[in-house]
Amino acid sequence: MKQQESHSTAVEDQFVPAGWRRLALGDVGKIVSGITLGRKAGDGKRLRSVPYLRVANVKDGYLDLSEVFRIDATVDEIEKLSLKPGDLLLTEGGDPDKLGRGTFWQGELPECIHQNHIFRVRFNPEEFVPEFLSAQFASPYGKAYFLAHSKRTTGIATINQKVLAGFPLLVPPFTVQQRIARVVREQMAAVERARAAAGARLEAAKALPGAYLRNLLHRPTHQPWPSRRLGDLLRETRNGLYKPEQFYGAGTPVVKMFNIGRFDGAWYLERLDRVRVSPEEMASYSLEVEDLVVNRVNSRELVGKCAVIGQDLVGCVFESKNMRIRIDPASAVPGYIALWLNGIKGREQIQRRLRQIVGMATINRSDIETLQVDLPPLPDQEQIVNIHGGRVVAANRARKAVEGELAAIEALPGAILGGAFSGEL
Repeated sequence: MKQQESHSTAVEDQFVPAGWRRLALGDVGKIVSGITLGRKAGDGKRLRSVPYLRVANVKDGYLDLSEVFRIDATVDEIEKLSLKPGDLLLTEGGDPDKLGRGTFWQGELPECIHQNHIFRVRFNPEEFVPEFLSAQFASPYGKAYFLAHSKRTTGIATINQKVLAGFPLLVPPFTVQQRIARVVREQMAAVERARAAAGARLEAAKALPGAYLRNLLHRPTHQPWPSRRLGDLLRETRNGLYKPEQFYGAGTPVVKMFNIGRFDGAWYLERLDRVRVSPEEMASYSLEVEDLVVNRVNSRELVGKCAVIGQDLVGCVFESKNMRIRIDPASAVPGYIALWLNGIKGREQIQRRLRQIVGMATINRSDIETLQVDLPPLPDQEQIVNIHGGRVVAANRARKAVEGELAAIEALPGAILGGAFSGEL
């Protein structure tokens, strides 16, 4: 194919390392669109079932072949669209940050074709290294080109074959392509190992509060604590405010079921909706320090999850999918009751009392009141709450540190690919 310098690109000011060329993709690669679903194959033509790649199969830098569909195609279509090792595969659209998403075919299946929303680009294997080209499309250099030339509608960005053909390919000598591909592969593998290790540490950090709670409440070595009916420890149980027409607009902050998190009842307060309430409703449904708010209607996993009201939530109200529990301070420490409800024994009892309503699970006030709570003396309850609180603070610090590490790791591929196509490698 004739190789011609490309000059009309959105990134033509990009620095070109010494000894490299900038070539239009369409001048050095054969671009083919894939098979169209629902097309008419033609009367009398013999069809054969063959695997084909969908957009869902083509990811950024790899193929997901966990589910490969089949399609009936003619012999001519199969011959024209069959993939060969080294073919580049690029999707035509999606989220703007995923434009030009793709990878290269390595012969993963004995026979396979591709859908029309995937472009196949075939190069001379003696002049181009597929792994090098695939990395270039995924690099900040490649993403910038696709983003500048895409067509966007309702949050979806697309590129056409003409745009792809105009891609200003940076082409170093073949041996340099091989070296860069090898270095990128090794560095990306190191990133994946670091990501997996950090991910495992993050999961461990997330599990720490639950492990601490089990250790405090269910140690096999401590003397058995007496069991008390939860209803005997309460001053009040009340279901929340039910006025859906008022769950919009300015007004009083309202605690909803999704504000109580999955991990031991930690508050999830990135967003509190607001409602308008009357003085009478405010008097009935406002929250005070050490009130317990319990999920009354939610998924099976979250019904019964409980959190303690702190100073920052005083004056909020609560919706009907939650219930408010007020503990008699002479009988129990509210923070301890919250920990117990979120612990193993509390969760087991709650699960046995659940009812199903329209795809959701629910528990009522009388069921909550029948729960049997293991109740140590008040000083021990206070100590358990304090120990657990300190440990959770430390666990959250560890989690945030690992999340910061993961964020830094996620930025590494872009930096590696950016360096690869600026002459740094």
